[in-house]
Amino acid sequence: NEIRESVIVTKPFDIKIIPSNHSLLDEYENRYLYELQQERK
Repeated sequence: NEIRESVIVTKPFDIKIIPSNHSLLDEYENRYLYELQQERK
């Protein structure tokens, strides 16, 4: 449930960031991937 909720919450955030700045999007994606890896451990 936690993982599913986080994905739902991040999607609107992605849509907001894409037009504003690609570097922010990259930074956000890296942070998101890092969090996914932490949850797997």
